[in-house]
Amino acid sequence: MSHVPFLTVIIPAYNEVGTIAKTLAATRSYLDAPLTDAVVHLVFGGETKGLDEPLRAAYADALYSIPILTPHVRSLNLSNAVSIVVYEAIRQRGAG
Repeated sequence: MSHVPFLTVIIPAYNEVGTIAKTLAATRSYLDAPLTDAVVHLVFGGETKGLDEPLRAAYADALYSIPILTPHVRSLNLSNAVSIVVYEAIRQRGAG
């Protein structure tokens, strides 16, 4: 079972409370993501492919990426990417 069709169905139901998608195709940094809303849904693309095109197109205004500063690295480990963004959400909320 592919995860993308499932997400395509679920995400629109939550769009009213803020959905942030993290993908390499995004042009905005995760540091600019509004992570202080009461509820934020984080969606991460796979390590090698990111999010599928239909999902990127549907949420083009909610896409963010973690900058990779060297051309020799093509992706981040998914658990590391999640850790980075969750830590940023905690930082933005003033906790810790």
